[in-house]
Amino acid sequence: LRREWTPTATAEVLAHVARLRPDIIHCEYLQACEPILACRQPSVVALHDCSTEVQRRLLASAAVLRKGYRWAELVRTERFERRVLDHASVVVALSPRDASLFRVHTDRVLVTPPGVRVPSVHWDGLASAPPARVLFYGAMWRSANITIARYLVGDVLPRVWARRPEVTFCIAGSRPTAEVQELAASDARVQVTGYVEDLDDLVARSGLVLAPNLVGGGVQLKVLRSLAVGCPVVTTPDAAEAIGATDDVHLLVGADGARLAEQVLRLLGD
Repeated sequence: LRREWTPTATAEVLAHVARLRPDIIHCEYLQACEPILACRQPSVVALHDCSTEVQRRLLASAAVLRKGYRWAELVRTERFERRVLDHASVVVALSPRDASLFRVHTDRVLVTPPGVRVPSVHWDGLASAPPARVLFYGAMWRSANITIARYLVGDVLPRVWARRPEVTFCIAGSRPTAEVQELAASDARVQVTGYVEDLDDLVARSGLVLAPNLVGGGVQLKVLRSLAVGCPVVTTPDAAEAIGATDDVHLLVGADGARLAEQVLRLLGD
């Protein structure tokens, strides 16, 4: 969390609060919640997922040499998230599952399913003529997205390439780490774009969006956004459930690498 929100940022927010004296303080994401712990004003905290649950999954999937680091991150995150939940006047959850996790610590929880803007561009399957492009996108400095990108390149795409070697895989999103950039060096069919000015246009020009949820709950806005463009989406069961989507109706679902690859190949017409 500290990598994403610095003490300087907290000091700046507290200076603004002292100057403006707002009636209510609104925080988006757990990372931004440190200032409310030092304020007396009522606060509304919108949490896009349960960070403690994310850290538990990261610990479970971590390599042996990183277990100690992940354990320490879990302990720190759990303590901080509990302090925020205890302090906040209202906690906004994006899914019923996350709300149930938050209600273990507070009953001041509201469920507000998110929406997305319907873009002006729309998906056209013919636009992604061979070689077909599979797209994954997100903030590529976030550990959850890094874990997903590594999983897709290491486990899912090789199964796709075994039958469709011409397929390309695009990883889009701001501030890709060195670990993400190395994925492109590992295979010429993997492209890491960095920041993209018009994501809707990129989605519209891709064969499909592959966006599994591996390390957390919440609602994957990338799934909603891609569906709004009209682009086919392959995801995991919990991500589909979080938005009320039905497998083989609104999108396609796979619970593991083999099934995700099968669904990708199905959409590519294999």
